[in-house]
Amino acid sequence: MRTPEVFPLTVVVPSYQRPDSALRAIRSLQEQDGVLEILLVDNACSSALCDAIAQLNAGARHQVRWIPEPRLGLHHARHTGARNAQSDLIAFTDDDATFDRGWAHAYIASFAAHPEMAAAGGPSLVAWDAPPPEWLRDWVDRQRSCFQLSVRDLGPEFRLGPNEMFWGVNMAIRREALFAAGGFNPELFGDRSVGDGEVGLYGRLLDAGALIGYVPEACVHHHVPPARMSAKYLRRRMRNEGGVDVYCLLRDTKSAAAPYLRRLAMRNALAAAAAWAIAAPLRWSRSYYPLWIQLLAERFTGRVACACHALFDADFRHELLRDDGLTV
Repeated sequence: MRTPEVFPLTVVVPSYQRPDSALRAIRSLQEQDGVLEILLVDNACSSALCDAIAQLNAGARHQVRWIPEPRLGLHHARHTGARNAQSDLIAFTDDDATFDRGWAHAYIASFAAHPEMAAAGGPSLVAWDAPPPEWLRDWVDRQRSCFQLSVRDLGPEFRLGPNEMFWGVNMAIRREALFAAGGFNPELFGDRSVGDGEVGLYGRLLDAGALIGYVPEACVHHHVPPARMSAKYLRRRMRNEGGVDVYCLLRDTKSAAAPYLRRLAMRNALAAAAAWAIAAPLRWSRSYYPLWIQLLAERFTGRVACACHALFDADFRHELLRDDGLTV
């Protein structure tokens, strides 16, 4: 039986082999206004991180619980956090974020003011850990939502409706809605990141007619290290996104039959060939539109790779279709 609610908000922070980043996120959360529960779910099960958190807890405003989760995968860590939460309102974030001081209070107040709101997201602003190249700054600045770097800013107005969106770096959800929807979809299959995580949860909430909000005061800062400030990283991120596309298609159709996979691979191979024909002469350009074409070509290529993998690997096909939802 679940422990009775003693906090207005539980914050779940999954982490995997990024102790310095995780401790930075924890220190930021410990400066939050109000009362909240903080759970650090450690996918690496690091005793050193556990010890470091114990040191941070000494005299801190908010205590942090370290919870090991040996099953690798972001959705496992998130689900473990949800099961351990002592609040009926749960916020999820990443270990490479820091937070405006009123972030937690903004979610608590917004859900209290809108009892019909099942889930919500907020702005995630870029925080460069080093000066970025100008082309990358331009790439981010031209978009209200740059999912490759988890950057999103929809402006200063609160929004609530059936078509709003949230990202895992900055979201909150009522416990009842989370469990009723079955939690997050898997995102990791072996060493392949092809699942859709919070996007799968979002889709099921929409199917259930849930209302989702955008809370502009609930602002996080997503830290981007130098390792992610390259076209190579963006291309790899977009190739993974192609795998996510295939995963979503297979889940929607409830089928991974060989004829369907062959058609899917062939169709995207033709699209990839056309996109690469345009992108190849622009390979070294970092201007906005040439880079967009390069990333589109990578996405088509990722779809082909994932469809072929599923076609020739029965275990992988099974994993893509397996239900692994959140239960009490």
